[in-house]
Amino acid sequence: MKRKGNGSRAGRGVSLVWIAALGIAAGARAETLEPEIPAMPQLVSEKVEADVAREGSSADAGAPGEAAVPRALPVADGADSAAPPDVERRLRELEETVRRQDEIIRRLEETVEALRKPATLPAPPVVAPPTASPENVAKPPTPPTSAPASANNALRLRLRGFLQTDARFFPAEGGRTGVDSFLLRRVRPAISGSVGQYADFTIVPIFDEGRAGLIDAFVDVRQAPQLQFRFGLFKTPFSLERLQSGADLQFVERSLAQNLAPNRDTGFMVHGDTLKGRMSYAASVLTGAPDAANVYGDAGRGKDFAGRIFARPFAREKGTFFQGLGLGLAATYGSRDEAFQSTFRTAAREPFFRYRSGTAYAGDVVRLAPQFYHYYRQFGMMGEAYLTRETLRRAGVVAPVANHGWFLQGSYVLTGEDATFRSVVPEQPFDPSRGQWGAFELALRYSRFQADREVFTRGFADPTQAARTANAWTFGLNWYLNSALKFQLNYERTDFNGPLAFGSAFRDREDVILTRFQLVY
Repeated sequence: MKRKGNGSRAGRGVSLVWIAALGIAAGARAETLEPEIPAMPQLVSEKVEADVAREGSSADAGAPGEAAVPRALPVADGADSAAPPDVERRLRELEETVRRQDEIIRRLEETVEALRKPATLPAPPVVAPPTASPENVAKPPTPPTSAPASANNALRLRLRGFLQTDARFFPAEGGRTGVDSFLLRRVRPAISGSVGQYADFTIVPIFDEGRAGLIDAFVDVRQAPQLQFRFGLFKTPFSLERLQSGADLQFVERSLAQNLAPNRDTGFMVHGDTLKGRMSYAASVLTGAPDAANVYGDAGRGKDFAGRIFARPFAREKGTFFQGLGLGLAATYGSRDEAFQSTFRTAAREPFFRYRSGTAYAGDVVRLAPQFYHYYRQFGMMGEAYLTRETLRRAGVVAPVANHGWFLQGSYVLTGEDATFRSVVPEQPFDPSRGQWGAFELALRYSRFQADREVFTRGFADPTQAARTANAWTFGLNWYLNSALKFQLNYERTDFNGPLAFGSAFRDREDVILTRFQLVY
């Protein structure tokens, strides 16, 4: 610092006090200093004592008992008032220490800021958006989960699946077609994933009712949402009710009528969605599955062609009455000459129709299935008809037969959530501590099966083992605890056209109570 004119000890004292304040402020920021710096008040004290000692040697003596009053030292005009060298040195050391501490604090702040930011993960491969038509996806809904991936993201895996624990009870002796039982109806872990950007795969082993097997094993190659190719074992693109996942069913078991639809088959399919989700299609070449059956191998040279088209014309008109309307038509065609065996089952999984041993296909097999659903707010409806015509042969008799069936079902969500083709998602998941109980839904269904008279007059089926007609009413209550847990309670009454043999007893009806607890993961 520079001063003009005569200085005083008071002026130097102010400067020293300012230096002391600077030192105290710097010391507050740095909890540890290397090397340790003496406290600034001590430096100020030492400087004042030195000044007093120097000036006291030349001060005039006062009266006895009076303190000596030091005189101000003369300072020439324009002379520099430099601080002693030790103070300047220590001030420089203090400034350097403060600078180092500022640098340390800055680096710590940068580290803390970096830790607050989420870790950046490798970008997942580009995956086509899910098909807009829910009925075209036969996979159980699952909450999103992280998936292990290879280092270059070429392979990504995902584990999902569902478990269903059922109970069956026959409340009336006249309608008892089986025994009261508990069972694991479906145990189906699923492994799915993607390879690169354009290929997906799904493998689904099953352990239903304690029996091991394979239900799905296919690869999808995605050129675009409008054009996808599937190879392997998968659901035949035919029945709307069959294409609905077993985890999304509004009733414990599917309708009587769906016994007339093929289940899973092996082959090739091209499918996709177009018109911004308003239209989905599928066309396939398959081994050829009999009604209500899966096919894992090829027993003959004939092949089936299966096609389906499903329209949702108002899907883009949000909030309108017809937004949830879907209309579709499916068909299969094949020409076969091979033996087969089909068994149609009731809701209690008891057989109510089967062809006699030795029955075989002997010509064209044609199926047709008009179908629809409509969901609006809490209301839901779904229906489908099955029309089949097939040429059969047994014991030298060849004849065409025509069987048909249909079902219509409706539902209402009591707790106000939207009804959908998939499971209801509760707005307030089960949590009694908060007074939340999930979602509740009521459902009602009527279904009918009718076989051609020629089936019995030509000897293809035994009327004591196969019903010509069967009609069923099903009442259901569904409790959705959350998106993963569901409890179902059904009562179903099925009437047959005449007494059928169930074990050693004959029954003309079936009365059964079905319960299910389901976990989806």
